[in-house]
Amino acid sequence: MYLDIVQGLGESVGRGYEQFKQESLKIQKALVDLPKTAERRQVLQVATRWNHDPIYETNQSMMDFGAMAHSDDNAAFPFLRRNPIYCGLLIHHTRSMLHVNGVKAAAPSRGLMTTTQLYQALR
Repeated sequence: MYLDIVQGLGESVGRGYEQFKQESLKIQKALVDLPKTAERRQVLQVATRWNHDPIYETNQSMMDFGAMAHSDDNAAFPFLRRNPIYCGLLIHHTRSMLHVNGVKAAAPSRGLMTTTQLYQALR
């Protein structure tokens, strides 16, 4: 299935990663001016988790220590650039965390969450 997706998308296989970066930055910018709360911290933790590529940074460290041969063709985020489905799942997870924690912050009594769920069920 993965190979079918990569082959079908061809040159545009990286669009999922680009959209993920845009969504993540949009959420991070929206949270900059908000008061520091536990909910804000949880959302920021999810939104900033992929600001740096841990695989790329580990490879760079190994090259610096001489444990790996130096290579100039190592780009950051090769996994996300080639996996648009995973990028879509990350976007969904980030948005879900934003919505769940946003409702908690807006209505601490949880009444709004219950009303929203009831409305969606009746709809």
